Amino acid sequence: VFYFPVSEFNGFVIYFFAGYYFANFEISNKTKFILYFLAILSLAITVYLNYFFAIQSSGKAKALLLDYKLLTTMFATFGIFIFTKSLFVSFNNNGIFGKMFQRLSKLTLGIYLIHVGVIAIITKKFEITTTTINPIAMIPLMAFAVFVISAVIVFLISKIPILRKLV
Repeated sequence: VFYFPVSEFNGFVIYFFAGYYFANFEISNKTKFILYFLAILSLAITVYLNYFFAIQSSGKAKALLLDYKLLTTMFATFGIFIFTKSLFVSFNNNGIFGKMFQRLSKLTLGIYLIHVGVIAIITKKFEITTTTINPIAMIPLMAFAVFVISAVIVFLISKIPILRKLV
């Protein structure tokens, strides 16, 4: 229903373009409001439809509506990005958290590039998915674990002189 197969963007590429645009250009308050509204609406639709389909399939949850190519996922991601950017625009970069964020920000492209592989390893090798336990708890836990594992891997790669330039 909400699938948006645009082969020109080939999946993840649209996120690169949107991230560049959102990071480098000022977003008007009206556009922010629209993106926030679409993000909240998208999250509500995703939760409701996943719940609805889980009931239809005898209570077993399925991650049908969590694909990155779905409009709902795209709008939620865009809204979260804009919100996070707005939240940290006036953040003090001199404190310990500022230094931590600066170091972490240098790793984000690498984290983004390898997180899909980390998810694949976790779900295939360890057979852990967002529906292993209650999705309300498992989705944030899985997201946090994937982020931390990806960050550690990219940090370690960044310490290897030959591979440093890749991440």
